[in-house]
Amino acid sequence: MIVRFVLANRIPMLLWWGPDYIQIYNDAYAPILGVKHPRQALGQPFRECWNEVFDVLGPLVDVPFNGGEATYIDDIELVVHRHGFDEESHFTIAYSPVPDDSAPRGIGGVLATVLEITEKVFSERRLKILSDLGSHATEAKTAVEACRRAADILAAHAKDIPYALFYLCDEAAGVMRVAGSSGLDGQAEPPAEISIASPPDGFGALLAEAMHTGRIALHDGLKGMSRWISPSAAHSSADRLAIVPMRSNLVNRCAGVLVVGISAYIRPDAAYVSFLELVASQVASAVTSAHAYEEERRRAEALAQIDRAKTAFFSNVSHEFRTPLTLMLGPLADALASVGVPAPVLTQLDVAQRNAQRLLKLVNSLLDFARIEAGRAEASYAPVDLAALTRDLASSFRSALERAGLSFEVDCDPLDGPVYVDRTLWEKIVLNLISNAFKFTFDGGVRVTLRQDDDHAVLEVSDTGVGVPPQELPKLFDRFHRVEGARSRTEEGSGIGLALVQESVRLHGGTIEVESKLGVGSTFRVSIPFGTAHIPAQHLRASNGTPPAMSATQAYVDEALRWLPDEEEWQGTPARADTPPVQVPGINGRFARTYGSRILLADDNADMRSYLRNLLEPYYVVDLVRDGQDALSRAAEVRPDLVLTDVMMPRLDGFELIARLREDAGLRDVPVILISARAGDESRIEGLAAGADDYIVKPFIARELLTRVGSLLELVHLRREGEARFRAYVQATNDAVYRMSPDWREMRQLQGRNFIPDEAGPNQTWLDKYVRPEDQPRVLAAIEHAVRTRTPFELEHPVIRVDGTLGWTSSRAVPLFDEHENIVEWFGAATDITERRESQEALQRQRLALVEADRQKNEFLAMLAHELRNPLAPLRSAAELLQRLLAEPTKARRAVDIVERQVTLLTRLVDDLLDISRITQGKIELRRAPQRLDHLISNSLETAEILLREKGHSIVIHPGPGTLTVMGDPQRLVQCFGNVLANAAKYTPPGGEIRVRTRREGNEAVVTISDNGSGISAEMLPRVFDLFAQGERLLDRSQGGLGIGLAVVKRLVEMHGGSVAVHSDGADQGASFEIRLPLADRDTTLGAPEKPIPVAARRILVVDDNRDAADVLSTLLQDDGHEVETAYSSRDALALLQRFEPDVVLLDIGLPEIDGFELARRIREKAALQHVRLIALTGYGQEEIKARASSVGFAAHLLKPVEFSRLQKLLAE
Repeated sequence: MIVRFVLANRIPMLLWWGPDYIQIYNDAYAPILGVKHPRQALGQPFRECWNEVFDVLGPLVDVPFNGGEATYIDDIELVVHRHGFDEESHFTIAYSPVPDDSAPRGIGGVLATVLEITEKVFSERRLKILSDLGSHATEAKTAVEACRRAADILAAHAKDIPYALFYLCDEAAGVMRVAGSSGLDGQAEPPAEISIASPPDGFGALLAEAMHTGRIALHDGLKGMSRWISPSAAHSSADRLAIVPMRSNLVNRCAGVLVVGISAYIRPDAAYVSFLELVASQVASAVTSAHAYEEERRRAEALAQIDRAKTAFFSNVSHEFRTPLTLMLGPLADALASVGVPAPVLTQLDVAQRNAQRLLKLVNSLLDFARIEAGRAEASYAPVDLAALTRDLASSFRSALERAGLSFEVDCDPLDGPVYVDRTLWEKIVLNLISNAFKFTFDGGVRVTLRQDDDHAVLEVSDTGVGVPPQELPKLFDRFHRVEGARSRTEEGSGIGLALVQESVRLHGGTIEVESKLGVGSTFRVSIPFGTAHIPAQHLRASNGTPPAMSATQAYVDEALRWLPDEEEWQGTPARADTPPVQVPGINGRFARTYGSRILLADDNADMRSYLRNLLEPYYVVDLVRDGQDALSRAAEVRPDLVLTDVMMPRLDGFELIARLREDAGLRDVPVILISARAGDESRIEGLAAGADDYIVKPFIARELLTRVGSLLELVHLRREGEARFRAYVQATNDAVYRMSPDWREMRQLQGRNFIPDEAGPNQTWLDKYVRPEDQPRVLAAIEHAVRTRTPFELEHPVIRVDGTLGWTSSRAVPLFDEHENIVEWFGAATDITERRESQEALQRQRLALVEADRQKNEFLAMLAHELRNPLAPLRSAAELLQRLLAEPTKARRAVDIVERQVTLLTRLVDDLLDISRITQGKIELRRAPQRLDHLISNSLETAEILLREKGHSIVIHPGPGTLTVMGDPQRLVQCFGNVLANAAKYTPPGGEIRVRTRREGNEAVVTISDNGSGISAEMLPRVFDLFAQGERLLDRSQGGLGIGLAVVKRLVEMHGGSVAVHSDGADQGASFEIRLPLADRDTTLGAPEKPIPVAARRILVVDDNRDAADVLSTLLQDDGHEVETAYSSRDALALLQRFEPDVVLLDIGLPEIDGFELARRIREKAALQHVRLIALTGYGQEEIKARASSVGFAAHLLKPVEFSRLQKLLAE
C-alpha cells in the first residue's frame, strides 16, 4: 500500500525499507539521483547509493526507524557525487516512520520526502552579492576604490567566488592595472600592469583577449598560471577560473577585466556564467560612477578656478576702469563749471558726465562684489545713529518717486543706541533696495521703515510693484540673476545689486529676507544685530567716522531719474527746415531723397533717446518712445518708414517688437534696425535671423548710424517706386499679376482681373486659397525648383477661380535681385488658359475615342479575318484536290479553276484587311534581306497571274540595264508589286496592256507599272492611297475590292524607306504607279537560291474543329503519301495520341474548350512526344498570336486558307 502511494505521488519521495534501508522511489525523485539512477539506486541499500553522505544522513534516518520522532530539516547542505564530480547541493527533507506489524519494533521502514532547493539557495546567495555590490561598491569615489570594495564584498561570499582579481583599463596609457583582489594567498604575484596592444604571453594575453573580444572565457586547471594566480589554502580546490570583461557604458569600450575562481563544488553552467557577467556589470557600473564622480569633481574644481579667475578679472578690469574714468570726470566737471560754454555744448557735456558717473557706479559695484566674493572686503564698523542715516539716505529719493507719481513714506524710529555698521556698505544696502523698489513700481508707493526688534535693528523696504513669481524667489539674490519678463522701468542693470546687498548684510552678521506676491508688491527685510560680538576687533573704528559721500548717493538718484520720461521729449519732431542740419563727417547728398522720412525710435535710456533725436532730427521726422509696447502702438498710428530700436527694453524688448511687427499685415514690411551692446557675429546673426534688416553695435559713431539709416530708407524708396511701376503694369495688362516673398511662403499682393480672387495684403495661406490639395505637390515642386535654381517659375496648373469653379492658368514668375544678388521677391503673371485647356481636353477625349474605335475596328477585322479564313481553308484544299483529280480540261475542271481563283482573291482581301490593321498599329515587322528586283517582279506577276489571265491582259516588261538589288522583306515587296498589278488589271478593260519598267536613279531603284485602263479623275487622284478610297464603280460593283490595297502599298513602301506616286491624265487615259526603293549596298551579297527538298512520308495528326477543312487537308496529305489521322477536338486529339505517335501535328489554334495553346502545352509535357513538330493552323494573323504560339512550342504558323505548297515545304524541312 505504501509503495503504491509513493509511486503515484508527484512529489519526490523515497522509501527506505528494512534494516538495510533498501530504496524504492518515484519518478519525481529520479532527477535528484543524477547518474545513480537506476542501477546504483533502485532496490539498492541506502549506504551503497549515498555512501558520500551516509555519515550525515544515516543518523537522521535511524531516529524514526528506531521509533524516534520524525525528522525535518528546511535546508541541509550536502556534497553529493551524482554528476561525475563532488557537487554542493541543498535539500529540504522530511523523514517519517512507516508502520509494519510484522517488523520487530512495528516499523518496517522510513518514508522520505525530499525537495531539492539548490538553485533557490544559489540564487539567493548571488542576489545578495549583486545587491551588496550595487549598494556599497557604487559609493566609491574612485575607480580603484570601487574595485577594492567589490573585492571585500566577494571575499565574504567565497562559496560562489573563491577568489577574484580586478584589472582596470587605462586607455590613455594603453595598459591594464591591478585594482583589487580577494581570496589569494600572496605567494604568486599577478602582473601589476599589462600592455593592451602587446600583452606578454600567458596570463596577460588571456586578459587582453577577453578585453578585445568582450566575451567571457573559462579555463580549467591553474598549472600554467601558478606564477600569477595562487588561491589561499581555504580555496585551493578551486582550480578553474573565468576571465570576465567588464563592459563600459560607452559603446565598444571595456572598463576592465575581472578574473574569478570557480568553486570545485559548482558546475559553471549558463546560469553561473550569467551571474559572473552580472557581477562584472555591477563592478563596471561602479567604476563608471566613480569615473563620473572624479570627472564631476575635476569639473567642479575647474569651474571654481574659472570663477576665481573671473572674479579676479572683474576686479582687475574694474580697477583699470577707474583711471580713465577719473581722467574723464575731472575735465568734465571743469568744463561744466566754465563760463561762456554754449548751451548745446553744455547739454552734451552734462550727458557725458552723467553717464561717466553711472559707469563709475557700476565699476564700484563690480569691485565691491569681487572683493566680497574673494573674502577681501575691508569693512570698517563704527557706531552710528542708524535711524538718522537711513532717513537721510531714503529722503534723497523723494523727488524721483514723487515725479513718478508714487507715494513715499519714510518711518525710521530712534533706536535705543547706536548700531555698528560700515557706512558705505549700509548706504549701498539702502540705496539698492529703494532703487529696486522704484524700478519695479508703477502705481501706489514705496515705504521705508526702521525699527528695533529685541537685539536687532530691522530695515524694511516695501513697495506696491509688480511682485516676484514664487519660482523666482529662491534665486532672487543670486548674482547676475534677472527675472525674465518682469515689467520694469528699464532693462538696464548688471544683475548684481541684490547679490551685493545680501553679501553686505552678511558682512554685518545680519540676514535679509523677501516676501512678495505677484501683482501685489514686495517687502525686503534686513536684520542687523546690535553690539560688536559679531565683528572682528580689527575692523572696529571710533564713533567719529566720516559721513557718506553724497556724490555716490546722487548717482543712484540720477540714474533713477533717467528712467522717467523726459519732460522735454516730444513725438513727431519734423525735420528742421529753418536751421542747417548738423554736419556729420562723411555724410553727403546721396540720401537726400530719403530726408523727411518718418523714423520711430524706441529706447528706454533717456540719454540715448536724446542723443539719437538730436542726431536724426535735422534730416527726418522722429517719433520717440520708451519701450517696445509704446513703439508697437505708435507704429500702428503713424506707420513709420523705419523703426530704430534698442534690444533690451521693459515690457516688450527689441526681438519681441520685431516679431509683433512682422505679424501685423500692415507693418510687416517696415524695415527695422536693432541697436545693441552685444557685439560679435553670433549676436548680429541672431538679430538678423529674428527679422531685423540691420544690426548696429554700441558704441557707434554718428556717421555709421546715419549711413545705415539712409541706405535702408533708400531701399524703402526704391521698393515704393517698384510698387508704383507694378501698379502701372497691373493696370495695363489683362493677366492676373502677383508678388511673392523670396521663399514663396507669403503672397504679398495679387490682382486677379476677375479670373482668380484678389489678395490685397500679405497672405501665408495663399496656396490653399488658389490651389486644390491634390494639385499642391506639383505646384510646390515647381516652386522649390525655381527657388533652388534661382530661375523663373513656369507652370500650367488648375486654379480656383473667383466663382469657386476650377479653371486653368499658365503662371510665370521671375525673381528680383538686390545689389548683393539676393532674391528680394518674385514678380509673376497668371494667364487664363481655361478655354484652351478645355479645347485640348476635348481633343484628347476625341483622340482617345478614336483610339478606342480603332482598337475595336482592329479586333473586329481580326475576328472577321479568322471567320472568313475558316471556310476558305476547305475551299482551297478542295480546289487543290479537285485539280489533281481533274487533270483534263473539262467543264468541271474549269469550274474548279474559277473556285480556286476566287478563293485566292478572297484570301488576298482578307490579308489586306489584316495588313492595314497591323500597319496602323505599328505591328508589322519587316524581315529585311538583299533581294534581286527582277525576281521580286517575277514573283509578283505570279500572284496576279489568275486575274491577268482572266482579263486577257498582255504584260510588257522593260528591265533596266544591270541587276538591281534592294534591301527588303521579299513577301511584303511582292505584296506591294502584286497589289499594284492587281489594281491595274481590275481597272483596265479586257485585252488591255500593262507595262512594267525598272531603272536606276541615283541610289534608288524605280519600278513603274502603267496601264491603258480607265484612268483616275483629278478629284480622285489625291485620295488614291487613302484607306477605303475607290474610283467610280458600276452598280454591279464589277471591279470588286475594298479600297485598301493601295493604302497597304503606300505604307509598306514607306516602311522600306521608299516612296510611291501615281500619275493619270484623267478618265480613260490609264494610270502609272511609280515605286521607289533604296538600293542595297554594293558589298551586300544575295543568299543562295533554295533548292527543292524532297518530301518524305510523315506521320501527321490534323486537329481542326472545322470538319470540312480537316477532312480535305487530310485527303491532300494522304494523296502525297503521308500517314494521316484526323481529330475534330482537343479531347479527340489527346485520345488519339494514346495510340498514334505522329511526326507532325497540324493544330488549329481556335479550338473550343481546350484551345490550341493548351493542347500544345499538354503535348509538350509528354516525354514520348518531345520530338513532335507542332505547326499552327489559324485564321488569326496578329503578331501577338504568332509570338504566343512560338512561346508554347509551335515550330511554324500557317494562316488559313493554307497554301498547300507552303505546307509541303514545311513538311520537307
